[in-house]
Amino acid sequence: MRIKDLWESYDFYTKALTEQGRKLAFAAAAICWFFKSEDVTFPWPITAALVCIVLYFTFDVLQYLVAATKIRNWTYKKEDELESKKGKADLEEDVEKPPHLDDWPLRFFCLKLYVLFASFFWLIVEFVKRLVGG
Repeated sequence: MRIKDLWESYDFYTKALTEQGRKLAFAAAAICWFFKSEDVTFPWPITAALVCIVLYFTFDVLQYLVAATKIRNWTYKKEDELESKKGKADLEEDVEKPPHLDDWPLRFFCLKLYVLFASFFWLIVEFVKRLVGG
């Protein structure tokens, strides 16, 4: 399998994971709403789940914001280098993308999945608490 194919596979899975993760985060938020009291307060595990959901969407946005900003800045720098070498930056020129451009976006990707799982953990805590009568 070519490296290019492996990266396309990686892109497919991370995109699908993000799309499914967003659906799960909205579902978790909807589930939390069922636990609100009449004065619109939540038990502490549900509050923790809601905080995790807010963090999920924050990390989701940061992942793409940081990636876009890093790639934009690196591309401008690369275009300037090509212009100074060749007098013109050719948009069709092949350049090698350095791995460090993906460091922070990958961290935010992992963080958002971690807090998504944590939100469901806190939902399960509340379910178990209610089942055992605690």
